Amino acid sequence: MSFMIDQILASSSSSTNKSGRSPLQSLTNTLMNISSINKPKERRMWQCEMCTKAFDRPSLLTRHIRTHTGEKPHECDVCTKAFSTSSSLNTHRRIHSGEKPHVCEICHKCFTASSNLYYHKLTHSKEKPHKCNQCSKSFATPGDLRCHSHVHNGTWPFRCSICTRGFSKQTNLKNHLLIHSGQKPFECQYCTKKFSLSCNLRSHIRTHHNELPLDFSSSSSTYSQNQSLSIVDDENEDDMIDIENEY
Repeated sequence: MSFMIDQILASSSSSTNKSGRSPLQSLTNTLMNISSINKPKERRMWQCEMCTKAFDRPSLLTRHIRTHTGEKPHECDVCTKAFSTSSSLNTHRRIHSGEKPHVCEICHKCFTASSNLYYHKLTHSKEKPHKCNQCSKSFATPGDLRCHSHVHNGTWPFRCSICTRGFSKQTNLKNHLLIHSGQKPFECQYCTKKFSLSCNLRSHIRTHHNELPLDFSSSSSTYSQNQSLSIVDDENEDDMIDIENEY
């Protein structure tokens, strides 16, 4: 920098500036140009008109706006369920294909989405940072906390028409209906005890047989023989049936 300043002053003193500017003006302009080059460009943000959130890409703003409008342009060609983003649709399609590429290295449970695996791993940790503001309970994941909040608020989105028990997911309600039907398609490979729900079988094996349970998403002959009720082994339901209505 000092070399450049000396050069400007030397050339200015020996010759007349063609633009009529003084050496000091030339020096000032040069320093300003150098400063503008080094100055980082200001990051442009696109703000949602419906709330205060802002995004650094228009595509992210478009996706966010759908949370306000409820628009779901991406529809599954198998079950017609619709989603707001193409990535969510691609993850959903794995439910139909049975693909679960994300595997927990601790218990070997498989998941369709990396985000589900991430939150699942938190269940192996003793840390429970998500605390309920209405009681002393705390949870490993924000999803578990949301499900628990229905216990206090009574805002279950799905209810059993037989016993009025509430559930946070339609999948859990479908699995719960098996209890009323008397079906027990999930059989323990160690003691032949049968269960209506795969999550209860997994818990039974861990507790009584001290083993890591297998994947029971397509379990036993009882299930294959009688499909009057659709059994969906929801990857997020592990132990959820048992804790949803606890308090």
